[in-house]
Amino acid sequence: MINMPDVLSYVTLPDATERAFASKDARKLAKIRLLQRALDLEAKIATRGLSDTDIKDIEDAIQALDVEPFIEREEAEQPIPEFLTVRDVSLITGLAPQVVRRHLQNGKYEGFQNAGENTTWNVYPTQFLTHPNWQKFLKEKDKGFEHSKQVANLALELLELEPPAEANDAVK
Repeated sequence: MINMPDVLSYVTLPDATERAFASKDARKLAKIRLLQRALDLEAKIATRGLSDTDIKDIEDAIQALDVEPFIEREEAEQPIPEFLTVRDVSLITGLAPQVVRRHLQNGKYEGFQNAGENTTWNVYPTQFLTHPNWQKFLKEKDKGFEHSKQVANLALELLELEPPAEANDAVK
């Protein structure tokens, strides 16, 4: 399967273009547009040695294909958290939490602190959506959430049980 974030990780923008766009989404769209232009040029070169019949057969065959099975869309199934913690970013990137904090302070990562310099960071997740460990992170986070739900349900079940008879006698 084609994983578009993996493909886009191979597309590099000139430094000036990279700096011109503040948001990760803008840089992503710029990479997509650059890739489209390069693919259009490659398509023109590839068609030079083909007959009109060959080109029509190729177009018909490609038109008949459904694109969705070729593209991984796991991120659409799992909700994106509103913010990430320093620990989350550390798990995604493999960097130590101190390094993540330094990157946040230096502006390499986008985030903010709620109540001043000595508080926790809220990190915008969109800048990590294309990171190779993003899906793994979401799965681990989901697994942890499911485990917490199981523990909470078990605690609720235990609370619904009547206390043992000996405990009732001690209360009287």
